[in-house]
Amino acid sequence: MLAILTDAVELVLQERAPAATRRGSLQRKAAAWMHSGDTRWFFSFLNICETLGVEANRLRAALARLASETSTVDDPPPELFPHLRSRRRPG
Repeated sequence: MLAILTDAVELVLQERAPAATRRGSLQRKAAAWMHSGDTRWFFSFLNICETLGVEANRLRAALARLASETSTVDDPPPELFPHLRSRRRPG
């Protein structure tokens, strides 16, 4: 289970790939999987986090923060978790 979570985290933190590429598709699927609130599937993001003792919303927020910190002005951060938009402070 840790390998699944690690793979998804690595995918969403990588440089954004073009949408038409395999990696771009995997990045979108990983972000959608992490965003999902579904618990019916044994390997859902929420079930894996619960099993591993990881707080899902904290992980989502941390990933969104990391994505925004590693981007530049010319390269805006990917919209991994639009519902968790971080509010940037001026200055």
